[in-house]
Amino acid sequence: MLILCLPFVKAHALDPLSLKGMDILAVILANEKRSAELEALALKLISVSDSSYESWVNYFILFIITHHVFILNN
Repeated sequence: MLILCLPFVKAHALDPLSLKGMDILAVILANEKRSAELEALALKLISVSDSSYESWVNYFILFIITHHVFILNN
């Protein structure tokens, strides 16, 4: 799954102010249980824009992982 991460990581490295696709990167990092990297990404994204949905999706995913919240499907 790490291979899926690389394009998003490279894109973010080339243009740290661009938030496009960072919500997808957050999901990939969460699936790989890389919470430290997810937390670092969350801090970067919120510093770029605290009103973008990518920033808040990232924080939501981080909250779910760190607080062991389970979302039940109906």
